[in-house]
Amino acid sequence: MPRFTEVEVVEVWERVRLVSRIGRLVAAAADGGQILVSSSMVSMIDATEFEFGEPINAQLKSIPGVHVLRPLARLSPVVESWA
Repeated sequence: MPRFTEVEVVEVWERVRLVSRIGRLVAAAADGGQILVSSSMVSMIDATEFEFGEPINAQLKSIPGVHVLRPLARLSPVVESWA
């Protein structure tokens, strides 16, 4: 099993905390019943399984800059069958 230095562990932990915080802020930006996804997440998702609405520019509290968010428009029938 690999050993990590304390500095490496702290760096990874800080990144995990930032990603978690951004996820919470994206969720908080959504209106009731709406699901928003960050543009970086959209780029990692299989586009055949999800459809997204028009991009929304948003300010996320305490995260500098404008962030592009995409509302989830619908799931593919395959994904819907998983539920």
